[in-house]
Amino acid sequence: MAVEYTEEQLNTVDKSLLIHLRLQQQEQLEALTKELCASNEKCSF
Repeated sequence: MAVEYTEEQLNTVDKSLLIHLRLQQQEQLEALTKELCASNEKCSF
C-alpha cells in the first residue's frame, strides 16, 4: 500500500524527496497505462 502524505507534510519535506516521489508516480502511471493498453489492445507504445 502506498504512503499517503498530507499537504502539511509535503510542505515540510526536502525538495529531493518530492522529486523522487514524482518520478516514482510517473513510472507507476506509465506502467499502469501500458497494462491497460495491453488489456484493451488499442494503444500504441
